[in-house]
Amino acid sequence: MLIKFVCGNCTARLKVESTYAGEKIECPECQLGVRVPSNEIAPGVVIGGFEIKKLIGKGGMGEVYLARQLTMDRDIALKILPAALTRDKSLVDRFLQEVRNSARLDHPNIVTAYEAGEDDGIYFMAMAFVKGETLDHILKQRGFMQEADALELIGTVARALRAAWNEHQMIHRDIKPENIMIDHKGTPMVLDMGLSKSIHDQASLATSPDTIMGSPNFMSPEQTQDSVNVDFRTDMYSLGTSLYNMLTGEVPFHGNSYLETLKKQATGQLKDPRNYNPDISESCLFFVERLLAKAPGDRFDTWDALIDGLDQVIRNESFTETGIPAGESMLSRSNPDKANAFPHDSDINRIPAAKPASGMGMRLFIALLAGGLITFFILSTTEKKPEEPGGSGSVAQPGIPNPNPVPKAPDAARVELARAYSEAVLFWQSNPTAYAEALTRFEAVGKRDTDSEYALKAVDLIGEVNQQRKRHIEQIIGDLSKRGMALLAEGRIDEAIAILKSYHGPLVEETRSRRIQLIAQVDTHRRHQEQEQARKDRLARLRALKITNEVADHLLNGDLDKAQGILEKIKNGPNENAHQELMKTAVDLMDRYKQLPNTIMNSYSLDLNNELRVELKRGIEQLQIKKVNKNGSVSASRKIRNGEIVVGQTTVEFSYDDLSLREMIMRLDKSGAEDRDILKGLVYNQAGSISTALSHFNASTSTIGKLLKRRLDVSLGYAQDTPEIDTNPKRPNGFRPRSDRIEKRPPGRPGPRPGSTPPIQANPGSPETD
Repeated sequence: MLIKFVCGNCTARLKVESTYAGEKIECPECQLGVRVPSNEIAPGVVIGGFEIKKLIGKGGMGEVYLARQLTMDRDIALKILPAALTRDKSLVDRFLQEVRNSARLDHPNIVTAYEAGEDDGIYFMAMAFVKGETLDHILKQRGFMQEADALELIGTVARALRAAWNEHQMIHRDIKPENIMIDHKGTPMVLDMGLSKSIHDQASLATSPDTIMGSPNFMSPEQTQDSVNVDFRTDMYSLGTSLYNMLTGEVPFHGNSYLETLKKQATGQLKDPRNYNPDISESCLFFVERLLAKAPGDRFDTWDALIDGLDQVIRNESFTETGIPAGESMLSRSNPDKANAFPHDSDINRIPAAKPASGMGMRLFIALLAGGLITFFILSTTEKKPEEPGGSGSVAQPGIPNPNPVPKAPDAARVELARAYSEAVLFWQSNPTAYAEALTRFEAVGKRDTDSEYALKAVDLIGEVNQQRKRHIEQIIGDLSKRGMALLAEGRIDEAIAILKSYHGPLVEETRSRRIQLIAQVDTHRRHQEQEQARKDRLARLRALKITNEVADHLLNGDLDKAQGILEKIKNGPNENAHQELMKTAVDLMDRYKQLPNTIMNSYSLDLNNELRVELKRGIEQLQIKKVNKNGSVSASRKIRNGEIVVGQTTVEFSYDDLSLREMIMRLDKSGAEDRDILKGLVYNQAGSISTALSHFNASTSTIGKLLKRRLDVSLGYAQDTPEIDTNPKRPNGFRPRSDRIEKRPPGRPGPRPGSTPPIQANPGSPETD
């Protein structure tokens, strides 16, 4: 087997036998060492013209990788069929058929398939790469969605599935939140049409009748029995289970194993979604119930009918009873007034309702018990009638207590007040987060008869409701603050603000002012961070400028070792990106200075075999250039003359140290080196010709030239050092007065040797010395 990969040095595409996997070989293009990847699918391996970057997902039909299409230079998603499945020709055929089916689809909400093929026994499919998150991941992170958002998303997916069915008679057969991608713009995209089946394409009917295609939590009942003979209504059911997951945050029919999940689906029903999300409307509930009909015939007849019904629910129009017989839908509907609404454990879309304290729970129990006794009292007193005098009942005798007293008729207002109080208590128990409505009901009872025991109890419960609401607000703010602080710690300030602004859970209005305060605190934190970062950047730049100036000063003094020592410390110190450009200036300056002798001496290679006039310190000689040696010297021949007659020749060798200042300048012009003004300025500076050095540095338009001119100006007193860098009026360490350098410098030879720092003085007799 061949391993295909790209050389990391020259990007050449290489093919190597798998026996070399993990070993280092020499690239035939660039002759540099490169390590061969393992023979497993891993980053760097090329399959069918696609370079693997990383694994991004796994599914029933294979693994999905982020890859780079080399011919188009774009990122794609590459699905690889597992090697264990390639032995089954029917599976391979179905995998390749997946691409042929998907490529026929052209819809903005269905992921586009590009191509499929086989490369050394590896079957692959390339499709568009969507940047975003799956709906499954979002639900696990955030919990259930608001009804309006969920219905809008489902509507987009339904229209994509309608296009696939109406135009190509294709169904998906694996609709679930995991196969719905939300891209970075918030657009839903349907993934993985690999389980699709075209009714008119018999090649795709190779699926075995005994094979279950899809995910058991979301697949339709008929699909678990016969995955071949199903139609578009199986996608409707899966759309319904996905919508249930979105509205409740609960995975439908969740079991600990595949078989347990199938068993739950076959024998059980889904709980009323209002048990998890009490804000679901009645029309939305009817819509979900119809999608989850056990029999396909009880679902919608067409995709158009489904979308019309969905639009009715979104517009808050009446979506009436489904007409499905009791027990024929997978959805169990409870009485909405008695549905056990309890909070779900999401930390973004809603905050769990605070549980009543134990004392509060006891008081509710007593209140409900009182309500039951009230009801009993009402029934008993309204059904009994007092017996007429003279009847068969006993008659009270004067002075003798009546053994069977006749009960008095109850006061109608008192009975009504008791009923209102009981209903208010029951409402609060069933709707523990509906504080405003509970307060309205208790306040109505409290105002009707201020001396009544029920009114007094209602007033007590008003206080309890307010305390519960206050605790709930604190819990919401605490949870939001905790999540916001976690994001702040990761530097994700915009996300922290977005969470506070986009909160739509319970008590939205009641928490608004507190959330605004938190947003202000986050903004203050952001400003402090920006100010601190600006301060750090400024200090880093100042440090870099100071270091760069010191390097320039040492080089202008001829102290190469000290300049090199400063740069070595920087190289091993912290990397401050804020001043990398300044550091690069110092490094480039050092490189120019060190390469100056080589630049000058290598210029003689342009005059090989030519006879020319060479001005050395010992005088001017007429030499024929023969060779530029590796040690930097030049070999030449000089003719021996007797008068005008050449009587022989001798070999001459000279080095950089032998050249005069004039010769150095001439050779720099001959070399064609980049920015020769800087190199000339360095030569004149080391020779003590300061004004000429300044003029050459000034002529250069590069950063290095400006740096050197500024440092010379500072040393000569023409300019002041940057106050922010050095507030001490003394010159930088190691910087000698310029006059001292000119007048008291001991004699020496101009220019540095390679790897050394020679002293420099003006060439005697040079017309360009100061």
